[in-house]
Amino acid sequence: MQALQDEFDFCIQDEDACGIGNGELASKAFNKGKAVERLCEYLGVARTDTIAVGDSMNDLEMLQAAETGVCMANGSPSLQKIADLVCPPVMEDGLYKAFEALRLM
Repeated sequence: MQALQDEFDFCIQDEDACGIGNGELASKAFNKGKAVERLCEYLGVARTDTIAVGDSMNDLEMLQAAETGVCMANGSPSLQKIADLVCPPVMEDGLYKAFEALRLM
């Protein structure tokens, strides 16, 4: 990590039910939050009109960049803490229920 920290961010996931941890490397030049910002700029959409849905710590910057951040209930507990809304898991129609709660339907 020390050798790569200048160029990469490290995304360490919460341990799963079996105690297994997962990690990812991401270039400091790119992340999902920057993608939200660039897409808004390209499309001429205000950031206040954005919603992001994620389930993993690699979605952190995206949820922070969007006006409304949604985390799936089966997602990372750490991400759930910073989300504006936690919706049910995907297998329980979580996206549909999030869309309903946000009046997107």
